[in-house]
Amino acid sequence: MPDRPRRASCWRWREEFCTLWSRRKAKLRWVKRVGIDTRVLPLRVPADSLTPELALVVSSDQHSLSALVMDTGEVLWQTPLSDACLGQPVLVERHVLAPTLAGKIDEIEIAEGRRLGSYHIGQALTLGGSISRARPWFTFPLTNSRST
Repeated sequence: MPDRPRRASCWRWREEFCTLWSRRKAKLRWVKRVGIDTRVLPLRVPADSLTPELALVVSSDQHSLSALVMDTGEVLWQTPLSDACLGQPVLVERHVLAPTLAGKIDEIEIAEGRRLGSYHIGQALTLGGSISRARPWFTFPLTNSRST
């Protein structure tokens, strides 16, 4: 699929909704209910030969991750997570890693939204992760619940 220039757009939250706006015309493109506790920006996934350009959207209310078609807002798939995801998921090639309050990192492939499994960490994960571009490593910070 040939590369298309990306449209200028921006995300906004209002109460428990995530919206995508066109910057050029200040026109609302689509709206997705995500839940009052969701503060994570959607992940933009470039189009490839299998899927159009996607927005991966976390919902704290439904404990789920959804793939929305960027142009239309159509839900391509929705996958349940092991618990609420309050931290930023990490995109690793064609997989997404979502940290959850249950202390698991759920791994989901993005073409069909199949949950491939999870990594049990044992502590609630409330912060987003990051990936090293130099090496195939990803990190998720742990919160320390013990007082000093």
